Amino acid sequence: MRGLGVVVTKASGMDLGMKTRSYVIIRHNVGVQRCVKKIMKMSKAWKAMSSVCATPTNYMQWALLVDKCGQVLKQYQAPRLSLTTTCKYLTYWTLRTHIYTKVALCTARKPLPLGGIGVRKLANMNPDQKQWVERFFQHTKTVKSLRRVFRNTVPLELLSCLCCIYSDVAFDAFDTAWVKKYSRYIVAVKNCHVKLFGFEPHPIVALNAACAMLEGRPFHFSDDPVDDY
Repeated sequence: MRGLGVVVTKASGMDLGMKTRSYVIIRHNVGVQRCVKKIMKMSKAWKAMSSVCATPTNYMQWALLVDKCGQVLKQYQAPRLSLTTTCKYLTYWTLRTHIYTKVALCTARKPLPLGGIGVRKLANMNPDQKQWVERFFQHTKTVKSLRRVFRNTVPLELLSCLCCIYSDVAFDAFDTAWVKKYSRYIVAVKNCHVKLFGFEPHPIVALNAACAMLEGRPFHFSDDPVDDY
């Protein structure tokens, strides 16, 4: 502690990505102290997890890596990075994002080899609250056959994520024929969103914007009811 600020030194194990020896956060009070302790715990957990998180070259390695990182995080039980019931989904979602980014930087997002991964391993590899992958395996008994179902167009690590997105009831308002007929407008909206914000919009946002465009109605991305994509 120094003056009226909370000072966290490098020796404490907290790393905010800066080269200075200490960080003056904000005015000191009990609430700030509690927050700083939580941040320090999260920082230590993330550093420990990152130290064992290599870049997988196939899906079996990915699944084993998730297990390994999970065991490391269990030791720390850090806020938002623990494997308790309330945080487990968020933790595995964050872990998937981290590994996906590492793989994408090395493979230019080319499909990974299966590496002999089995049905159960793939189902447990990533967060899947609604057990989408399990449902698919009621009809396809191997990972290889599952990949063929999607003609190698869907990254298996994002399968549960995409299923959640496209299961939105809002899609019921658009039939397949309409989407095919006006696909160029939908693509134009998507490209506009990427140019404005740097990432693709939720599919429902793109469909609603294309619909407004065709009907001559004004549309603002911030006005769309889907605000958590």
